Amino acid sequence: MFLNALFLWRWEYQLSHKQHWTFELYVFVQGFAVVLYLICAVILPSELGRYATYGAYYYSRGRWIFGLLLLFSLMDFADTPVKGRAHLASLDWPYLAVVVKRSALLLAAMKTRNSSSTHSSAS
Repeated sequence: MFLNALFLWRWEYQLSHKQHWTFELYVFVQGFAVVLYLICAVILPSELGRYATYGAYYYSRGRWIFGLLLLFSLMDFADTPVKGRAHLASLDWPYLAVVVKRSALLLAAMKTRNSSSTHSSAS
C-alpha cells in the first residue's frame, strides 16, 4: 500500500499539465487519496479489538478490504482517460485485461468468507 501511495501521486502528477480543472475532477482526485487511506486504515488497524489474531481480524474485514481495493481499481480505470486519449491509447489492451482480471479476482475475494475456502485443510 505504501508503494500504491507513492505511485498514486506520481500518476496524478500527470494531471498537473491539464489546462482546465473542474470541481468534479478535484473531488475525484481527493477521493482517490481518501480511498487509499481507508484501505490502509482497514488493513492495518491500530488495535485488534475483540480479535485474537490479525488473521481473525482480516477474515472479519475481508469484504471491506477487497471492496475498497476494487473501488480503488475502478477509480484508477476511471482516472486513466482523464489524462488524455494518448495516455489511454498508450496502455492498449493489456491495461484493460489487467483491470478486468483484477476486478474479477477482487469480486471473488469479497465472496470468500473464511480461510477454509482458500487453504486446504490438513486434517
